[in-house]
Amino acid sequence: MPVALRLAQVPKSTYYDWLLRYPDFAQQVERAEAEAVAALERAALELAIGERSEGMIRWLLERRCPEVYRKQ
Repeated sequence: MPVALRLAQVPKSTYYDWLLRYPDFAQQVERAEAEAVAALERAALELAIGERSEGMIRWLLERRCPEVYRKQ
């Protein structure tokens, strides 16, 4: 459940009802969640590169492209 709805004290049942009833709402929620994840990934990558954190860079690569970077 998105933080904004929790802060607005929208009940979980209402949120899930809206997802089922209003396809446009569901698409907007999905898009917003994808954008939030992308922003977090960019921030993590910038932090890893800025700190030259080999471990963090490896972790990010393993999660982003597991078929290439997974641990053997």
